[in-house]
Amino acid sequence: MPSPSTAKAPSVEGEAPVIETPTEGSLSDRIISAVNKAYDDADGGDPEKDRSKEPVKEPAADVGDLLKADAPDAGKTPGESSVEDPDPDSKVESDIKKATASMSAAHKAAFTNLRYSERDHKRKLAAAEKELAELRAQGAPTQETSEASVEVETLRKELEAAKAKLSGYDEVVKVSHLEATDEYATRIEAPRKAIAEEVESLSEAWKLDPAAVISAFRSNSSEEITALTADMNEFDRHRFYDLVKGFRAIGAEEARMRQNASAELDRISKTRREQAESVSRASQQEWEKAAPEVWDTLADEFPAIAPIDGDADWNKTVEGVREFAKPDRFNALTTREKVETLYRAAAFPVLKTEFEAMQAELARAKSELDKYEKAGADIGAHGGGDQSGGEDDTRPLSERIVDRLRKAGASS
Repeated sequence: MPSPSTAKAPSVEGEAPVIETPTEGSLSDRIISAVNKAYDDADGGDPEKDRSKEPVKEPAADVGDLLKADAPDAGKTPGESSVEDPDPDSKVESDIKKATASMSAAHKAAFTNLRYSERDHKRKLAAAEKELAELRAQGAPTQETSEASVEVETLRKELEAAKAKLSGYDEVVKVSHLEATDEYATRIEAPRKAIAEEVESLSEAWKLDPAAVISAFRSNSSEEITALTADMNEFDRHRFYDLVKGFRAIGAEEARMRQNASAELDRISKTRREQAESVSRASQQEWEKAAPEVWDTLADEFPAIAPIDGDADWNKTVEGVREFAKPDRFNALTTREKVETLYRAAAFPVLKTEFEAMQAELARAKSELDKYEKAGADIGAHGGGDQSGGEDDTRPLSERIVDRLRKAGASS
């Protein structure tokens, strides 16, 4: 078994950018911050950029799309200028809002500065073109018009350079969108955080210098990693090696995703669309299976909605009730209509109980009425004779009816 002093760290492929070592926060946060700072510097962003993701409230526009119709000389012959502002502030503000919807604060500030710089170049160029046109119209000396032409050409080149810088933010927009996706969080942020926290725990256990740990994670030097882990036991030392390799593998995957941000976003969007369609199909199938079963149960519990043989109008009404409960109809309901639907569904058992109580009351009333009808028929059959069997019952008719009903059990 090799001793700690001679054990070699596994080779780690790739080369991390040279950056300053963060000095604040937990070790795991500082390790992640070092990686993020390296990417920020590579992007040309603010070194102090806050990389916390902001929710995407609306799709950010591609910068390239915003620039297509921006050229001050679009649709005009060279030298022709517009009297109106070639790039009004309202349009600048609208472009900034659309393009920076998901950018970090630092990237948003950088893009905003570039967009206003482009606006200023457009205005200077428009003014210079107008001045050149006026000189030519006035028949100015060739030297003046030549100098003005040179100035116009210089401004035109500066504008193109400004637009080129701005269009470079097209990829920044895509990367910002990518970083805001759940897939990026799952594939990059979550596993990197888990590794960093494990490194922190291991470093604290062996009292490693935090700055040296961060340096080892961004270096490609096996000697540096070996020296850092020299006092560890063999198990923890190789565990540390694996963490370094795993961390850098995540970094390589992140770099690949960022370099192919547009393709990654298209893939993620396609996957989401396919998943949504799959869920929709499954939901439709479940609905179609459940609907007949639910209806049959409802009809058993509530016979009043059952079809009636020979009653076409009623059966059409019942079928309309069944047809109303379609998934596409439910999905099209407004929020208020959905609330109303749920309240009515919740109230149905109460209404059903009340309806059944009314049916029972109606049955009792019908039974009482049947007794009255039977008693009346008996009275009519006996005529107005003695209700006790005698022939000369002189009691009032009302008393004789009550007496007959009492005997029939219809009255007390």
